[in-house]
Amino acid sequence: MKSRDIIVLFLVAFLIFVSFKATPKEESPIFCTADAKICPDGTGVGRVGPNCEFAECPVVKEDTKTGLNQTILNRGLYITPLFIESDSRCPEDVQCIWAGEVRLSVRLTSGMNSEEVTFTEGSTNVFLSKKIKLISVSPPANSKKVIRLQDYIFEFSVI
Repeated sequence: MKSRDIIVLFLVAFLIFVSFKATPKEESPIFCTADAKICPDGTGVGRVGPNCEFAECPVVKEDTKTGLNQTILNRGLYITPLFIESDSRCPEDVQCIWAGEVRLSVRLTSGMNSEEVTFTEGSTNVFLSKKIKLISVSPPANSKKVIRLQDYIFEFSVI
């Protein structure tokens, strides 16, 4: 064998060696367990990613105020004011014998449990061991102005 043939043979062997080293190895897929973590808002997340860590829970701002047909989340409880049964509040620009009241139909939901209840301002209802109170209703009644349904704001507390 000539030295040139030896060099060519050596180069071919070297290139074959380098190509095997440079080829990325296929990694076997990672399978995460199918368990779930329950988030504060009642939803669940599973394990993800290369380390099978739990996905982040959704960030939910807990609100205390809402309007008609709008849902808020407060301490794991969804509160949805459905409709105003009556609004007999004394207008702020009139002197009345009785202060009157707002009667509000509300849907309370947590997980698979749901219930419709009626609130009056300052009243409390109990749902799944939580006390829900309708703290305030705004805007105040006024004899010179009609309150549009979309202008009502209801404030709740959950204990």
